[in-house]
Amino acid sequence: MKPDTFGSQPELVLDLLADLEPERRIPGRNFTKADLQFYRVDGFGIALKTYVARGILARWVFGRLLTSRECSAYRAAEGVAGLPEFLGRMGPAALATEWLPARSLAERQGEIVDSSIFDRLTVIVEALHQRGIAVADLHRGDILLTDNNEVFLVDFAMAWTLGQRPSRLRRAIFFHLCRLDLIALARIRAHFLGGDIEEAVREIGGTTVKWHRWGRRCKQVWNRIRGRSRR
Repeated sequence: MKPDTFGSQPELVLDLLADLEPERRIPGRNFTKADLQFYRVDGFGIALKTYVARGILARWVFGRLLTSRECSAYRAAEGVAGLPEFLGRMGPAALATEWLPARSLAERQGEIVDSSIFDRLTVIVEALHQRGIAVADLHRGDILLTDNNEVFLVDFAMAWTLGQRPSRLRRAIFFHLCRLDLIALARIRAHFLGGDIEEAVREIGGTTVKWHRWGRRCKQVWNRIRGRSRR
C-alpha cells in the first residue's frame, strides 16, 4: 500500500527519502542521464529518478526539461495498464514512481523469454499512442518483466505528448515518433525471438523506416569514431 506521505508536498517526500539509505542505486551512464535510487517505505517500493547530482548545466537545463516531459507523459497516461504508478514530481529535476519487482529485458539477454510478452508490450504502446503519447526512445532497458511475466514500460524522458490542441506540425511529428515506437518494438521482438531484424523493420513500411535506417547508419559511423560497436 502506498504510504500516506505521498499525499504531502513533494519537498516533504524528498526530505523523507534523504534520511533513508537506498536499497539500490543505478548511476546515470553519462552527465546528461539521471541517477536512479530505490527505496522502501512502509513496505512500498519507490523509484526516485533524479538529476540533482549532475552538474549545473545538466541539472538546470536537461534535468528540468526531461523531468517535465516525463511527468507530462505519466499524467497523460494515467490509467494505462503496464506502467508503474506515478507518484509525482519531486522538485525541478526529480520524479518518483512505484518501484516494481522486475528485471529489464536488457538484463535478460541470452535468456529464453515468452513470445506473448511482446504482444502485451504492443498493447501497452498502442494504448499510449491512443492517449497521444509517443515513447520516442524505446529500448530493452525500458521494458520490465516480473517473475510472473507481467510486462511494464518505464522511462518517458524523451516522450512526445500530443496535447489538447496540437498543431499540424506537432501531429506530423507525433505520427512519425509513433512509427519509430513500432519499429523499435519490431526490432526488439525479432532480436529476442530469433527473427530477421531488418525484415521485421521492413514490414512496418512507410517513410519513417527510411529515416530510421539513415539514423542508424549515422549512429554506426559515430560509434566507429568513438571506437564502439553495437548491434
